[in-house]
Amino acid sequence: MTSGSSAREVVDVSFVLTNYGDAGYAGLWALDTVNRHLRIWRHSDGTYCAQVSDDGSRFTTVAGPAPVGGSYVTGGITGTFDGGYVTTQIHGKFTPRYPTHGKLGTFDAKCDLDFNCPGKRPSWLSYFTRPVANEFASWGWLYDAGSHGTWLDQVNVSPPDGGNIR
Repeated sequence: MTSGSSAREVVDVSFVLTNYGDAGYAGLWALDTVNRHLRIWRHSDGTYCAQVSDDGSRFTTVAGPAPVGGSYVTGGITGTFDGGYVTTQIHGKFTPRYPTHGKLGTFDAKCDLDFNCPGKRPSWLSYFTRPVANEFASWGWLYDAGSHGTWLDQVNVSPPDGGNIR
């Protein structure tokens, strides 16, 4: 938030997610190890907003549709990605189920190829009871797989993304 804002930071945590499913336009295309930084602010009107930053994270492709569809990707291609999203106008009761400050450690999302992810892990949702919000008010990630390509996946850009991982 900007200086002089009427918002107060209530969460500032970082953690690592492993085996986290990554969705492209045709479904799951990679499993990620995500270095995540989560911050949540409370506004004076009682609403909240959240920012998620994924920096220096890694992915490994699974055999199947490439992220943008229309072609296929082989399994085992590795690369890095950075990006994140902002969630605005969160309404709900602030009831943290994880610590509100510091490094939380590593969490295994346990995602499988059918996108079932039963592993317990923090998210902005885990800090509220029955939250309602625009989950991705703004978002974007840049993936780099070296000779296998790059992919820019972001909102409100025409065309909506560029490149592909092949």
